[in-house]
Amino acid sequence: MKAEFRTYLEQAVHQDTPQKKTVNHTFAAVQYLLRKYHHESVIDETDIISEILAFAAGAHHGLFDCIDTVRKSGFQHRLDETNNGYDEAIENFFRLCISESELSDMISAASEELNSVLERLETLAEDWDEYCFYLGLLIRLLLSAVIEGDRRDTAEFMNDCRYPEQPEDMTDIWNTCLRRIEKKLDELPGKTQIAQARKEISQRCRDFADRQGGVYRLNVPTGAGKTLSSLRYAAAHAAKYGKRRIIFLSPLLSILDQNAQVIRDFVQDDSLILEHHSNLVRPQERTEQLVREELMAENWSAPIVITTLVQFLNTLFAGKTTCIRRMQALCGSVIVIDEVQTVPNKMLTLFNLAVNFLSEICGATVVLCSATQPCLRRLTIRCSASRRRWFRVTKKYGRFSGGRSSCRRVPGGWNASRR
Repeated sequence: MKAEFRTYLEQAVHQDTPQKKTVNHTFAAVQYLLRKYHHESVIDETDIISEILAFAAGAHHGLFDCIDTVRKSGFQHRLDETNNGYDEAIENFFRLCISESELSDMISAASEELNSVLERLETLAEDWDEYCFYLGLLIRLLLSAVIEGDRRDTAEFMNDCRYPEQPEDMTDIWNTCLRRIEKKLDELPGKTQIAQARKEISQRCRDFADRQGGVYRLNVPTGAGKTLSSLRYAAAHAAKYGKRRIIFLSPLLSILDQNAQVIRDFVQDDSLILEHHSNLVRPQERTEQLVREELMAENWSAPIVITTLVQFLNTLFAGKTTCIRRMQALCGSVIVIDEVQTVPNKMLTLFNLAVNFLSEICGATVVLCSATQPCLRRLTIRCSASRRRWFRVTKKYGRFSGGRSSCRRVPGGWNASRR
């Protein structure tokens, strides 16, 4: 840390009206990484890794283009900057934070980890353009982790507290949720054919939870109990495979409100649940509970997150650091996407690529729920969703007859009711 930056922070803490100014503390990190680990002639994986790390360090307070539309290099701009106290910042960093040898060891370990991921991306991608897109998602994920760590530390410092964290092992929490869900399911009436169909669908979903993660489709008619069946699956799958959180996505706020109430009724523990959407009205006074909820909305740190499809797509694609920050929360999660056919046509390719990345690289299990599944496997870039459906309804259930539903796409754009 430069003395100028330290003075600025101290003034911000101790003065009522500190002098507003900008103190550059990101260029030095970019310069150090690229000068030490980037080659000027022969390009190899070390160069790629140094650029990825440099971008994450340099963009956590503001995004920049590595190469913009007029071929101007964001990296070169930062390398050319000389009035940023580089020598002082690097000297203080190695004196107060970590030694240069320790940093070198950490970067070597990070390089090995990133190399293994790059190899997996090569297997996942079908061509160069697809590989570059997956690489962009990987960079976004790393940047997300840096932003989350930086802003969480800042929030804890400014509020002089430690915010609660989820336990490393969530198994007991998920098993408790599962017991409550199944107890309430057993209490539901089951004499009618519709009730019997719902119970069979629910049981099939519970049995399917023992399978390894991936991208799966839950294709059942409207009214067949997708919300409860997918909730039961998610809790059982999360418990068996140590998932970090469960994320439910709905395209419309009317659907979200209905699903959220069902989930709350069956989980029976509101402390585990975060709703993140524009329908929430929060009081003006900043109570401890409100501060906690605001933090969880910023980083999706709750065990169960209920949000909109728009917020999910913003997390993956929007060019705002507030959206990018949440991407790290998608790792190791169960993501249930309700009414998946509402994803706009113009976003299906991006959606497929993102779902494949979340499943294959981030360790997420993705469930595509709909009575009318879109034909995601017929696109140029296909979704890796399994061909096997969880449940095919047979004619013995009367109005639930139909078997395999026809594939169709539902056009449409976003509007305020979907945020």
